[in-house]
Amino acid sequence: MKYKLKILILFSHVIINILLNNNLYCQITKANFNFYQFENNSKQKYLEYYLSFNSNNLNFVLNDSSIYQAFVNVNIKIKNSNTEIYSDEYTFVTPKNKTIPLKNIFIEKKKIFINNGDYIMDIMIKDENSNSNEVISNHNFKIIDYEKNIYISDIILIEKYNIDESNSKLNKNGVNIIPIFYEKNVFINDYIKQLYFYFEWYNLRNNINESENYMISYHIEDSQYNKILNQFFILKRKKISDNNILFSGFNIENLRSGNYNFVARILDSLGTELCRKKVFFQRKNSKKNNLSFYDSKNNFYAEINNIELMAEYISSVYPIFDEIEVMFAENQLKNWNLEQMKDFLYNFWKTKNPLKPKLEWDKYQKKVSLVNSQFSYRNIKGFATSQGKVYLKYGEPNSIEKYPQTSNHKRYQIWNYNKIKNQTNQIFIFIENINDYDNFNLIHSTVSGEINNINWQKSILR
Repeated sequence: MKYKLKILILFSHVIINILLNNNLYCQITKANFNFYQFENNSKQKYLEYYLSFNSNNLNFVLNDSSIYQAFVNVNIKIKNSNTEIYSDEYTFVTPKNKTIPLKNIFIEKKKIFINNGDYIMDIMIKDENSNSNEVISNHNFKIIDYEKNIYISDIILIEKYNIDESNSKLNKNGVNIIPIFYEKNVFINDYIKQLYFYFEWYNLRNNINESENYMISYHIEDSQYNKILNQFFILKRKKISDNNILFSGFNIENLRSGNYNFVARILDSLGTELCRKKVFFQRKNSKKNNLSFYDSKNNFYAEINNIELMAEYISSVYPIFDEIEVMFAENQLKNWNLEQMKDFLYNFWKTKNPLKPKLEWDKYQKKVSLVNSQFSYRNIKGFATSQGKVYLKYGEPNSIEKYPQTSNHKRYQIWNYNKIKNQTNQIFIFIENINDYDNFNLIHSTVSGEINNINWQKSILR
């Protein structure tokens, strides 16, 4: 459905008397713009956008009643491919004032219902009393179809709030929210001592029994190594009947300058992660002697003094690292710092299971021992072989077809998996390296993201 609106609106604005810091706010000439994705109780997806204006950047005019006001034309369009599916055009009018307001912020919030898909949003802004050109800002975004899977909404990082049960424009589940405005990355300056946040989660009842509990965790981590800062880690047990929103905060007065992620996660009653969402932010803190919070007292690698052993441990986990974790792991092996290696691997398992990270490591170590005994050859450990990597990443195959060498083809194996994630009847085909007996190389797989060679039959010919 296409919505067309062209109206003159006098909003009941929220006015905040605060001193702006240019590093915190990314100016779209005379406005700041954030938007977030949520879902209502009827399973309808929607965008919630916040538009703010700094009175210092607006041109106020004096009318016949000796009242000052500013007028800003706002035009928002959303396109799917080349089709315009939403259009909203209006004039933003500031409240009446007997003098020109200084250092005031006017904030507007709106909701746009939208279906799944890929979109481009264009925001056009023009001060009616300025000779400057219209400013256009473009944003690409995607509304994902999670079907019945558990997922977390976008996370709002909040600068200011107040509890309010009334139905004001900025009210969200009983809280008036003023987000930290940003363009690419959230920047949190010195004067912000408390980091507040808001998010929601959905589809619990489709995945967890009514009689079972679940857990929600949220934390701040170092963005380079994904190291959880223990002083900023909270884990809460929840019931299905509890509400699906979280509004809370951390005191970040002593959080040193640096790059961080705020991470929210949903876990089952055993601590297995079901979903996660994170948002990157940068912190500036000129306070001296602020703390790093790198606490390794619970690190079960703490007693290891052999750096080669830690390097082997990290290398053995490569099959289950994602792309970013691989990059961090490579940095660890390049920098060759024992303590950093311990911290990196410990926090990897703590991310997997915050309650029992060592249990996750122990279970994985058993798999590594198995592949080392079955697939090692010469001086190469089993976890570094093609078959070892597949076994560690996807588990034991449901069946293995072994084909001996003949006069027509080389020795090869086909591993069959009934199901890998949402893919059924998947295969991996390994061919024996002609120079290394019992060393098989992966030449083809039907699993998404793995090597795919539709002409694999030619590769096995002698």
